[in-house]
Amino acid sequence: MVNVDPGFVRTEMVEAMEARGLKAASSVPMSVPALAVARIATSEDPMRWTGQVIAATELA
Repeated sequence: MVNVDPGFVRTEMVEAMEARGLKAASSVPMSVPALAVARIATSEDPMRWTGQVIAATELA
């Protein structure tokens, strides 16, 4: 099993909070964690990721 840490993802909630003053410049689009998961799932040897926590920004 591998865990993907999505980080600070720009969701609808973040956008709503940004309208109220939250600084969300460091947020990443939802596509970043999705691309990280896809990269792991389609890698030549997905088992090499077993037992790791991977930051989505490292793979996308």
